[in-house]
Amino acid sequence: MTECFDAAVVARNIKARRIAKGFGTQEELARRSGLSPQAISSWESQRSVPNGKSIVVLACALDCTADELLGLDGGGRRERH
Repeated sequence: MTECFDAAVVARNIKARRIAKGFGTQEELARRSGLSPQAISSWESQRSVPNGKSIVVLACALDCTADELLGLDGGGRRERH
């Protein structure tokens, strides 16, 4: 099965949104979102990707959409990077 998103894009988007939101550390995002700092570190370093529930939680904490974090356009297709 082909992935519908790119793990590197997800990692880059999480980190960029975290910094843009003013969360200087992964720990701060973890506190604000209720997720573990280890999970956020793992996602930002591409060791793993967040599951669906975690993507929604991150999107809420970062004031963006799940599609934006996944690097998808509004129709669920990959954006060109």
